[in-house]
Amino acid sequence: MKKNWIAVVLFSILALSGCGSSVESVKKTDGDVPVKKEEPVDTPEDAVDEPDEDVVYTIGDRITFDDQYALTIVSVKETEERNEFSEKEVEQVLLIEYLYENLRSEDEIYISDMEFKLVDEGGNMMDTYPVDSGFSPEHTPMGAKTLASFAVGTTEKSSKIEVHYYDNFFSSQSDCVFSLPIGSEAEVNLNGALPEYENTYSVGETIEITTEDGVYTVTIDSVEKTTERNEYEAKKPEAVYKIAYSYANVSMEEPVYISEYSFTLIDEQGNTGYVYPNFSDEYPSETIKGAKSNAVMFFGTHKDSGSLVLAFKDNMFNTNSDFYIRADNLN
Repeated sequence: MKKNWIAVVLFSILALSGCGSSVESVKKTDGDVPVKKEEPVDTPEDAVDEPDEDVVYTIGDRITFDDQYALTIVSVKETEERNEFSEKEVEQVLLIEYLYENLRSEDEIYISDMEFKLVDEGGNMMDTYPVDSGFSPEHTPMGAKTLASFAVGTTEKSSKIEVHYYDNFFSSQSDCVFSLPIGSEAEVNLNGALPEYENTYSVGETIEITTEDGVYTVTIDSVEKTTERNEYEAKKPEAVYKIAYSYANVSMEEPVYISEYSFTLIDEQGNTGYVYPNFSDEYPSETIKGAKSNAVMFFGTHKDSGSLVLAFKDNMFNTNSDFYIRADNLN
């Protein structure tokens, strides 16, 4: 099962030290919390069931792992962009785009460039290259999917590359191998449905979070679509959402700080969104006990959506989100 390796290491450290963190969230406003049920995603009939060590896969092949999640490499494209500050000498810079879907895993799925090893046509190991590659991976709850990408450099001019994928970051044996022609691209299917989850709240409800270190509250005050765009941003989202939120430190001795990176946004087609760099002068603050803060964040989405879900983590290194907030009637 795919997990963030950093989270695994930190969990091990916490276990050895006898420290831990348990989070309980309750609504502080009136009314009942809507109960949502997590629904596993059906696997399409054309999906490759399980990785076969005797098969070499290519662009567009969708592979499922233990019926828990699916991985598709969508495209390999060459870019002329170079980083003037990088000392890496490369013949080509390639952008690798891939899609992963959490089908039935209760643990959130996170797949980054660290799960891949790449070889150019001359047999040289490839390394990541520091240019803007597009979309970053996101922690992906059950029923959601993430389109992500990363950049790599070749040592020798290549028309194709070999990619090894590791389900377990620490394994010495890859789980599947791809042969990917450079310049090839498959159609990306970003259609789907908005997942429903237990422990889901609504916009405007104040949520009290109880941890071993104390209590704080979080409220999503409003969610609205905005036409404002950043002219310097390369990503072209289908929609951008402005989200106002507030939080209060009830009894935590350490200051509470909640930013956009505490949240994962899911659009109504089940795609994770991404932080969008619009300007706001309402920034989150380190909030001492007895104080509160107001802030604004922006997310871009692959699909224009009338409904969204925000997944919240008390600790960004946790395996799963602690609760969810649903926003409706956004069109």
